[in-house]
Amino acid sequence: MKRIKTGLFVSIALLIGTNCFAERTYEKLCGTTQKACENGKCGFFENGHHTALVYTDVACLADGSLAVKQGTKWGIYDEGKDKTLSEIKYEEIVPLTSFLGRVYKVKAGGKWGVFAGNSEIVPPQYDAIEQLDKISFLKGLQKGKWAIIYPQVSHTQTYDSIEPATGMRLGGSNYYVVTVKGKKGVIWLNTRVPEVVSFIAPEFEEIEGPRWYDFVKVKQNKKWAFYNVEKKQTASAFYDGIEKADTGWMYVASAGKQGLLAYESSDKTLAEIVPPSFQRLKKLIGTKIVAVLQDGKWGVYKIGTKELVVPCKYDDIKGYTGTAVKVFENGQWTKLDVK
Repeated sequence: MKRIKTGLFVSIALLIGTNCFAERTYEKLCGTTQKACENGKCGFFENGHHTALVYTDVACLADGSLAVKQGTKWGIYDEGKDKTLSEIKYEEIVPLTSFLGRVYKVKAGGKWGVFAGNSEIVPPQYDAIEQLDKISFLKGLQKGKWAIIYPQVSHTQTYDSIEPATGMRLGGSNYYVVTVKGKKGVIWLNTRVPEVVSFIAPEFEEIEGPRWYDFVKVKQNKKWAFYNVEKKQTASAFYDGIEKADTGWMYVASAGKQGLLAYESSDKTLAEIVPPSFQRLKKLIGTKIVAVLQDGKWGVYKIGTKELVVPCKYDDIKGYTGTAVKVFENGQWTKLDVK
């Protein structure tokens, strides 16, 4: 009897100890999903249903998808099918925004790859992966060079950098300035196809917007010119500087002298309507003449005939009625007819 009592006592003690150790715990993850753990193993609990508690840890990712951990590695979990979607082999899993479905950048062996849909479409081989358009395109860094790695496109060019064309207003979104050996160009990411379009070849020192009609400013050999983004060619001579004068007009500078460039709407080209031969230009009313400064004195230049119609001998010039301007000389303003 005594042995039976002792055995019964031991059995009861073991049973109580086992129940204490086997207590199941719950922790909210995201939405209605909870983490359930027992005996050091975890799984998911949702709407009264438990998955198998076989993982070291489980987690909810930033996009609401689920991940499971085995040892020190993570995998992506398919909640709908109650099974892992990927191998449990990643050090990190980062969800990305994409209209192409759920896309993740995944890290294994210290390198980054891309997992999309239900497969690893880009093996972990990149030092870094960054999202470009916040919708679909990814760039990857390998051996110091960047490339477009997702979606998979035929464009294989690599770049020293790929950065948003901020403020260039090239006619839409998804334009990026790319650099190759110190030279800059522009690519366009077409999300519809998808494809990468070479918009401006990387052959300029600088590219500046905003877009002016069909043109942007480009710098080559320390000189500036306009580049036609539709025809993919330079559209003007190269100058020391270019700055806006008025709608349809741009001031150009060369060897310390100023001239005027105009947009010709009839054929969508640029024309040098005043050569860079004057110290300064001043727009008068209308588009037929401009005031020009030479040797410290003002005159009038006629755009149509490309000639001085009023010699540069006045202290100042202003206004234009269509037939006359006002000139300042000897301390007073007088009216002067312009042919």
